[in-house]
Amino acid sequence: MAQNIHRKPPISPREWAVAGCGSATLAFTAWGLGGVVNWTLHTMLLGGILTLFFAICPLPLKFNGRDHRHGNWVNLRRLLLTPIFWFGACFLIYITIQAFNPAAEVVRNEQGWWVEAIDPPLANWLPTSVRSGYEPMNAFRMIEVFAASFSLCWGLWVGLSRRVTTQLVLWVFVLSGVSMGMVAILQHFTKAEAVLWMLPSSNKNFWGTFFYRNHGV
Repeated sequence: MAQNIHRKPPISPREWAVAGCGSATLAFTAWGLGGVVNWTLHTMLLGGILTLFFAICPLPLKFNGRDHRHGNWVNLRRLLLTPIFWFGACFLIYITIQAFNPAAEVVRNEQGWWVEAIDPPLANWLPTSVRSGYEPMNAFRMIEVFAASFSLCWGLWVGLSRRVTTQLVLWVFVLSGVSMGMVAILQHFTKAEAVLWMLPSSNKNFWGTFFYRNHGV
C-alpha cells in the first residue's frame, strides 16, 4: 500500500504531446538546412507553434493528467508569469513594427543592387527596417525565424514538468546534433562538393547540413 501511495501519477497525454512535438522540432533544427530553404523554415515554425499549442491550449480533461501539473489554464498562467515570455513577445512586437516601417529599400538593376532611403510609412521615431524580398532576407523572414524559436522555447518551458519527458527532449536533441556532426565530418573527409552530397551550395564553406557555417553555430 505504501508503494502505491508514493507512486507518481502517469505522465499526462498533454505533456507527452509537448515532448513529442518539441523533440521532433528540435531534432529537425539540425537537419533543416539552417532555414535557408523556405519549406524548412516553415516546418520549424509549425513545430514551434504546435509545441506551444499542446502546452497551453484548452484540451479535454483526460489529456491533462491526474497530477494537476497541467490544465486548460494552468500552463497559460505559468507562461504569463515567465519573464522569458514577455522578453520574447516584446522582441517580436519590436521587429513586427520594423517590418511595417521600412526606412530604406533594396533597389536592383542589371548592374547590381544598392540601398536607397525612403520615408517610413509609420513614423521616423519608430523602429525601422530595410524593405527587400522575403528571399534571401527581410524583416518578415526574421519574424518567422524568431517566432519559431520563441514558440518552441515557450512550449517546452511550461509544457514539461517531469524528468522523463525533459530527458527525452534533451536526448533527442543531443543525438540529432551528434549525428549531424558526424555527417559534417564525413563530408569534410570525402571532400563533398554539395550539402549532404546532393544539394548544391553557392557557398563552398558549408558545414554539415548548413549552407553557412555561422548558421551551424
